[in-house]
Amino acid sequence: MIERSGFSVLVCAAILLALATSILARNWYVTPEGTGDAPTIQAAVDSAATSDVVLLASGTFRGDGNRDVDFSGKSITVTSEAGQATYCIVDCEGSETEPHRGFLFISGEGQDAVLEAITIMGGYAQSGGGIVCLNSAEPVIRNCHVRGCVAGLHGGGIHAAYSSPTIEACQIADNTSGHYGGGADFRTSQSSIEDCFFSGNWARDCGGGLSSTGSYWGISIDRCIFWQNTCQSFGGGLWLAGENNWPVVTDCTVVRNDALWGAGVHLGADYEVGHPPTTIHNTVIALNTTGEAVGADGSLNTVYPDLECCDVWGNEGGDYTWILEDYVGMWGNISECPSFCHAELGDLGLCDESPCLPGNHPDGYDCGLIGALDVGCTCGPTKTEPTTWGAIKSIYR
Repeated sequence: MIERSGFSVLVCAAILLALATSILARNWYVTPEGTGDAPTIQAAVDSAATSDVVLLASGTFRGDGNRDVDFSGKSITVTSEAGQATYCIVDCEGSETEPHRGFLFISGEGQDAVLEAITIMGGYAQSGGGIVCLNSAEPVIRNCHVRGCVAGLHGGGIHAAYSSPTIEACQIADNTSGHYGGGADFRTSQSSIEDCFFSGNWARDCGGGLSSTGSYWGISIDRCIFWQNTCQSFGGGLWLAGENNWPVVTDCTVVRNDALWGAGVHLGADYEVGHPPTTIHNTVIALNTTGEAVGADGSLNTVYPDLECCDVWGNEGGDYTWILEDYVGMWGNISECPSFCHAELGDLGLCDESPCLPGNHPDGYDCGLIGALDVGCTCGPTKTEPTTWGAIKSIYR
């Protein structure tokens, strides 16, 4: 009985401590004009204590103190007052001669460091034009837009190395990288990327939308869309490589990307034979141009992917070619028109007769949903009836 009483006291003390921390937490309000509780975002971050919130007014933040914002290891939240990224913009105004990015997580931040509902644009850096994560940082980046940023080397929008950010419901669009990861680049990272939209990103060497490499780490990519990303060489949508880098791609849609090799996805050759391969499940890889749907480096160390319940169709360089030649018709994999509502406009919802919907699998497999999006329109005489552009944009807020 005494032990139970002691345990109860400890539990109560923990609850009281959590309540006290919550009560003591405060908001730091910042406006683009420099009024409020602090003159700049960085000044508010510097003043904030654990669990505090830096609340940004609607408008466009520019200049020193409102870019290159360093979380400095703090467990705080930086978010917009409006709760939507489109209303709160950090314009980095970076260039090759005067580099600036939006935010830095470089001091081991944990998952209680949160960046939310903000647009980061116009950044330039050698790695991570919009956001950089280093030194075991594990922040949460949620409902943000990262667009129009440039990296001379890696990660036009986001770069993470030896760190594992969680990236949720973000739009990564129109970013550029001189080498790897037009949209985002992950190196030796166990990041989780969920419900994100990668579009219009460009990389010279590998991974127009996203690149990942590293030893004994792996990332998970769930319910993401890769649309109209470009790479001059390998992996228009995604490039996945590295010794024992075991990425898991599930419930994604990879459409209208372009690369010379692996227009949809390209696998590097550094995987060690005998270790788990890349997992690609319940994913649509369709209508990608120039290269084949899934490419791979021609090496003896290339490990064939674990491909299951995927629809690989209409890719200009071929669907189930070379590395995938034995996969079609096996393990629930199909090659059927996905029946998107309007792929040209980026509306990748499915019409109600799509073979990618649960119960519609042409071979009767119980795959559930294939791809990132469910029913978005009704099949009509021309196969689909597209939804409105407003409805499309609402998916990615």
